Amino acid sequence: MKGGLEERVITVYPGDLVFERSPFKIQTLLGSCVAITVWHPELLVGGLCHYLLPLPLKKSEGNDNYRYASCALQELVRRMQSFSHIKEFQFGLYGGSEVINSSRVEAIGMSNINFALEWLNDKNINVVNQSVGGKVYRNICLCLFSGEIDLRVSRLEPKE
Repeated sequence: MKGGLEERVITVYPGDLVFERSPFKIQTLLGSCVAITVWHPELLVGGLCHYLLPLPLKKSEGNDNYRYASCALQELVRRMQSFSHIKEFQFGLYGGSEVINSSRVEAIGMSNINFALEWLNDKNINVVNQSVGGKVYRNICLCLFSGEIDLRVSRLEPKE
Protein backbone atom coordinates (compact mmCIF):
# COMPACT_ATOMS: atom_id res chain seq x y z
CA MET A 1 0.00 0.00 0.00
CA LYS A 2 1.45 3.38 -1.03
CA GLY A 3 0.02 6.71 0.06
CA GLY A 4 -2.96 4.93 1.65
CA LEU A 5 -4.08 3.50 -1.69
CA GLU A 6 -4.08 -0.19 -2.43
CA GLU A 7 -2.31 -0.99 -5.69
CA ARG A 8 -4.36 -3.13 -8.03
CA VAL A 9 -2.72 -5.31 -10.67
CA ILE A 10 -3.90 -5.42 -14.29
CA THR A 11 -2.61 -8.23 -16.48
CA VAL A 12 -2.03 -7.38 -20.14
CA TYR A 13 -2.40 -10.35 -22.47
CA PRO A 14 -0.85 -10.72 -25.94
CA GLY A 15 -2.47 -8.33 -28.39
CA ASP A 16 -3.72 -5.97 -25.70
CA LEU A 17 -2.96 -2.49 -24.41
CA VAL A 18 -3.65 -0.80 -21.07
CA PHE A 19 -3.24 2.85 -20.10
CA GLU A 20 -4.22 3.88 -16.54
CA ARG A 21 -3.63 6.21 -13.61
CA SER A 22 -1.89 5.24 -10.38
CA PRO A 23 -2.40 3.25 -8.08
CA PHE A 24 -2.40 0.42 -10.61
CA LYS A 25 0.38 -1.98 -11.48
CA ILE A 26 0.43 -3.34 -15.02
CA GLN A 27 2.01 -6.72 -15.70
CA THR A 28 2.62 -9.07 -18.61
CA LEU A 29 4.60 -12.18 -19.56
CA LEU A 30 6.74 -12.06 -22.71
CA GLY A 31 8.46 -14.50 -25.02
CA SER A 32 8.90 -13.43 -28.66
CA CYS A 33 6.32 -10.67 -28.18
CA VAL A 34 7.45 -7.17 -27.28
CA ALA A 35 6.07 -4.80 -24.67
CA ILE A 36 6.63 -1.07 -24.61
CA THR A 37 5.97 0.62 -21.30
CA VAL A 38 5.33 4.32 -20.78
CA TRP A 39 5.12 6.32 -17.55
CA HIS A 40 4.70 10.01 -16.72
CA PRO A 41 6.56 10.86 -13.48
CA GLU A 42 4.44 13.89 -12.55
CA LEU A 43 0.98 12.77 -13.65
CA LEU A 44 1.49 9.16 -12.45
CA VAL A 45 -0.15 7.74 -15.56
CA GLY A 46 1.22 5.12 -17.87
CA GLY A 47 0.63 2.06 -19.88
CA LEU A 48 1.87 -1.00 -21.63
CA CYS A 49 1.23 -2.49 -25.06
CA HIS A 50 1.99 -6.16 -25.71
CA TYR A 51 2.26 -6.90 -29.42
CA LEU A 52 2.88 -10.17 -31.28
CA LEU A 53 4.01 -8.98 -34.73
CA PRO A 54 5.26 -5.72 -36.24
CA LEU A 55 2.62 -5.32 -38.98
CA PRO A 56 -0.71 -6.88 -39.98
CA LEU A 57 -0.36 -9.78 -42.38
CA LYS A 58 -3.36 -8.57 -44.39
CA LYS A 59 -4.43 -5.02 -45.17
CA SER A 60 -7.99 -5.99 -44.24
CA GLU A 61 -7.00 -6.23 -40.56
CA GLY A 62 -8.06 -2.94 -38.98
CA ASN A 63 -6.09 -0.27 -37.14
CA ASP A 64 -7.58 -1.35 -33.81
CA ASN A 65 -5.86 -4.73 -33.71
CA TYR A 66 -3.25 -4.40 -30.97
CA ARG A 67 -1.62 -7.72 -31.87
CA TYR A 68 0.41 -5.59 -34.28
CA ALA A 69 2.97 -2.98 -33.22
CA SER A 70 1.87 -0.53 -35.90
CA CYS A 71 -1.66 -0.43 -34.45
CA ALA A 72 -0.81 -0.75 -30.75
CA LEU A 73 1.80 2.02 -30.78
CA GLN A 74 -0.51 4.39 -32.63
CA GLU A 75 -3.16 3.88 -29.95
CA LEU A 76 -0.65 4.12 -27.12
CA VAL A 77 0.51 7.52 -28.42
CA ARG A 78 -3.10 8.68 -28.76
CA ARG A 79 -3.77 7.83 -25.11
CA MET A 80 -0.52 9.43 -23.94
CA GLN A 81 -1.27 12.65 -25.83
CA SER A 82 -4.61 12.95 -24.05
CA PHE A 83 -2.51 13.65 -20.91
CA SER A 84 0.73 15.22 -22.11
CA HIS A 85 3.34 15.35 -24.88
CA ILE A 86 4.96 11.93 -25.47
CA LYS A 87 8.44 13.38 -24.79
CA GLU A 88 7.42 13.81 -21.13
CA PHE A 89 6.97 10.05 -20.69
CA GLN A 90 9.62 7.50 -19.78
CA PHE A 91 9.77 4.51 -22.14
CA GLY A 92 10.80 0.90 -21.56
CA LEU A 93 11.32 -1.88 -24.11
CA TYR A 94 11.11 -5.60 -23.26
CA GLY A 95 10.83 -9.02 -24.87
CA GLY A 96 11.61 -10.25 -28.34
CA SER A 97 13.12 -13.54 -27.25
CA GLU A 98 13.88 -16.37 -29.61
CA VAL A 99 11.44 -18.94 -28.25
CA ILE A 100 11.36 -21.25 -31.27
CA ASN A 101 14.41 -22.48 -33.16
CA SER A 102 13.74 -21.41 -36.71
CA SER A 103 15.58 -21.36 -39.99
CA ARG A 104 13.70 -18.23 -41.04
CA VAL A 105 15.87 -15.32 -42.14
CA GLU A 106 14.71 -13.18 -39.24
CA ALA A 107 13.09 -14.63 -36.14
CA ILE A 108 9.80 -13.17 -34.88
CA GLY A 109 11.40 -11.83 -31.70
CA MET A 110 14.11 -9.97 -33.61
CA SER A 111 11.52 -8.56 -36.05
CA ASN A 112 9.53 -7.25 -33.09
CA ILE A 113 12.61 -5.68 -31.49
CA ASN A 114 13.73 -4.07 -34.75
CA PHE A 115 10.29 -2.56 -35.34
CA ALA A 116 10.24 -1.08 -31.83
CA LEU A 117 13.76 0.34 -32.11
CA GLU A 118 13.01 1.91 -35.47
CA TRP A 119 9.74 3.40 -34.16
CA LEU A 120 11.47 4.82 -31.07
CA ASN A 121 14.29 6.22 -33.20
CA ASP A 122 11.82 7.83 -35.64
CA LYS A 123 10.13 9.56 -32.69
CA ASN A 124 13.54 10.50 -31.22
CA ILE A 125 12.65 8.74 -27.96
CA ASN A 126 15.24 7.46 -25.51
CA VAL A 127 14.50 4.25 -23.65
CA VAL A 128 15.24 4.39 -19.90
CA ASN A 129 14.95 0.64 -19.33
CA GLN A 130 15.46 -2.18 -21.80
CA SER A 131 15.70 -5.97 -21.74
CA VAL A 132 15.37 -7.62 -25.14
CA GLY A 133 16.43 -10.68 -27.10
CA GLY A 134 18.01 -13.87 -25.89
CA LYS A 135 16.34 -17.17 -25.09
CA VAL A 136 14.34 -16.18 -22.02
CA TYR A 137 10.86 -15.41 -20.79
CA ARG A 138 10.30 -12.07 -19.15
CA ASN A 139 7.69 -11.19 -16.56
CA ILE A 140 7.42 -7.42 -16.18
CA CYS A 141 5.34 -5.29 -13.86
CA LEU A 142 5.12 -1.49 -14.15
CA CYS A 143 4.13 0.36 -10.97
CA LEU A 144 2.25 3.53 -11.94
CA PHE A 145 2.87 5.11 -8.53
CA SER A 146 6.67 5.04 -8.77
CA GLY A 147 7.47 4.12 -12.37
CA GLU A 148 9.51 1.16 -11.12
CA ILE A 149 9.74 -1.91 -13.29
CA ASP A 150 9.87 -5.31 -11.64
CA LEU A 151 11.59 -7.52 -14.23
CA ARG A 152 11.92 -11.25 -13.76
CA VAL A 153 13.79 -13.30 -16.32
CA SER A 154 13.56 -17.09 -16.71
CA ARG A 155 15.62 -19.21 -19.05
CA LEU A 156 13.83 -21.13 -21.77
CA GLU A 157 14.08 -24.88 -21.91
CA PRO A 158 15.50 -25.87 -25.33
CA LYS A 159 12.89 -27.05 -27.86
CA GLU A 160 13.78 -28.62 -31.17
